[in-house]
Amino acid sequence: MSWNITRAVLVKEVVDGTRDRRALLSALIFPLSSPIMIAVMMNFLADPTDLTGKIDIPVIGAEHAPMIVATLEDNGMNIVEAPENPKEAVRLGEEEVVISIPENFNERFEQSKPVYIEVILDESRVVSQKRVARIQSQIQRLSMEIGMKRLMARGVDPSVAHPVIVSPVNMATPRTKGANLLEMVGMFSVMAAFLCNMYVAIDATAGERERGSLEPLLLNPASRWGLVSGKWLATIAFGITGEILMLSCTAVAMQQIPFEGLGMRLEFGAMEAVQIFLYMVPLIVMAGAGQLLLAAYAKSFKEAQSYLSTALFLPTLPGLILMINPMQPELWMATVPALSHQLLCSRILRGDEISLEFASISVLSTLCFAVLFLYITKCLFDSESFFFRN
Repeated sequence: MSWNITRAVLVKEVVDGTRDRRALLSALIFPLSSPIMIAVMMNFLADPTDLTGKIDIPVIGAEHAPMIVATLEDNGMNIVEAPENPKEAVRLGEEEVVISIPENFNERFEQSKPVYIEVILDESRVVSQKRVARIQSQIQRLSMEIGMKRLMARGVDPSVAHPVIVSPVNMATPRTKGANLLEMVGMFSVMAAFLCNMYVAIDATAGERERGSLEPLLLNPASRWGLVSGKWLATIAFGITGEILMLSCTAVAMQQIPFEGLGMRLEFGAMEAVQIFLYMVPLIVMAGAGQLLLAAYAKSFKEAQSYLSTALFLPTLPGLILMINPMQPELWMATVPALSHQLLCSRILRGDEISLEFASISVLSTLCFAVLFLYITKCLFDSESFFFRN
């Protein structure tokens, strides 16, 4: 019976996969290392030191503006001596930011003239942006206070200088702000669906062709569906194992990040991990079928590895786009595998309601692709020319 063949092939491929170091590495290294990478990046982004902690700020001409120095020190900034060549020091990354106060500060200040304070920075260095924003906000606040006192001293209502006031109404919640930093979790989940089963798919097709064991297998009077489905289920088994490991380790790692210090609340626990996993299962099913097809078409192990490595760029592309340019889900997006799954992950992390119609179309379209890939693979196994590919 076809099921007996499927089961025999499945057991054989799983055993071979667990013995193959490349298959084990692809199934285990990424799920175990990606949570560490996410946690390191999140800790960097969530580090409140540059926002509220004690930091050293090099200042040129600190003696010319004691009020500026006092304001910065009152807000946790320690004024230190600036380097001899501040611009070169910032350019080389020796200093993140340097403040330069002109010598005529007091003269212009007493004449109620604007004073230009230079903040030397390198905007290409992301690490310094929080520190620069903190410095600028404190100086601007002091500037506004001085401006208001000058107007009041001249008998002018300070509100005259602000004829139009913008009053933001922030609808972001601590959870949604934290979810913006977690967009990479969805992208890594999609990557796990394709990475963890890649070498099993290659070894079960192109690998067997190189070893000379595929042709004798196909010469047996066994159902082609049984052979294809057995190899396909083996790839799915490795994919599901890798996805579970990745989400479980990520859920544990996320609990160690101090989001509360930034006014954010992170909710990525067992419930969120299970929801993401359930939506990723159809993608794993499709990934296994697609990778099996590409690997079966390849003439050698290296060629199959090249095909699948190149194809891996496609499912990661939607995640990169969404991280750069977030967008609202539209119904047509549900028909695009990987993109729809990335959007579903994002809504789960944000705590937003998931449209049943969108989720249903996403699952059905992904499974349809899986069936199509399996059918083409089965046709390849049926083809006589498949035996003679060199």
